[in-house]
Amino acid sequence: MIILIRKRHVAYVVLLCCFVAGLSAVLWHGNAAFTAAFAPGEEGASPVVVVDAGHGGEDG
Repeated sequence: MIILIRKRHVAYVVLLCCFVAGLSAVLWHGNAAFTAAFAPGEEGASPVVVVDAGHGGEDG
């Protein structure tokens, strides 16, 4: 049996596989958007404030 495959069909299959893999990765995370920002034991801890000058260069 001889099967002829065109490059265009291979490209479509690769694109479909990438789409399915990306969709699977998004669905695998489930409700990651609803995950708590702080661990349950950190309610009394003081917040850490980070100040960035925003110049984009190395400090010092």
